[in-house]
Amino acid sequence: MSAQKSPSHTHQRLSTMIHRADREGGIDQVTPPCPPLAPLVQTAYQHGYALAVHGSLHRDMDLIAVAWMEKATTPEELVDALCIEHGLWWAGDVQPKPHGRIGVILQSERWLKPIDLSIIPPGNRPQ
Repeated sequence: MSAQKSPSHTHQRLSTMIHRADREGGIDQVTPPCPPLAPLVQTAYQHGYALAVHGSLHRDMDLIAVAWMEKATTPEELVDALCIEHGLWWAGDVQPKPHGRIGVILQSERWLKPIDLSIIPPGNRPQ
């Protein structure tokens, strides 16, 4: 039986990945700790979305939220909940992306890099 990983373990691993990406990208300064991921994942889940990290983590944190449950909220409701519950704010307008995705840039007071959130809203069905 394998041991279950704690949310703090997941956050430490993400912080290590970001630090490594900064180092490999030639960034000398230490990036402040990123927002804890587990609470963001939990909020997304409560709104019917799966949330995951993707990308290199060099210049920003790329997150993707995919409507996962039948009764997923609107993307705007998801972003508002993430902002209210986790001290984030919208740092730009909603941008349309390929395949029906929308993109939102979020910012955190405690983290210098932007959070680039792509959302696949409910109702996206392959043609």
